Amino acid sequence: MRGNIGNLILYYLFWIVLAIALTVIVVGVVLVTCCLAGCLFAVPISARLLLLPILIFKRAYSLHYLAQFGPDYDAFAPPRPAFPECARLITR
Repeated sequence: MRGNIGNLILYYLFWIVLAIALTVIVVGVVLVTCCLAGCLFAVPISARLLLLPILIFKRAYSLHYLAQFGPDYDAFAPPRPAFPECARLITR
């Protein structure tokens, strides 16, 4: 990861831009609906339901970003066996 300091800085800058953009979008939706969406965001269940796509994107983006650093950081890769010797014995 030492050779990727520039990429890491860009990642954090992207997070700042993304947070600002999402805040502007949510506030814009509240203002356009004459604060009706604000009332929906006040109820925890409906707020979670309405914001779920944004929250999932924010979590998944981090995992996809880490995957570019190699198979050790890839959360979506198939799991490696803990004991490769035993895995070879089982597959025979």
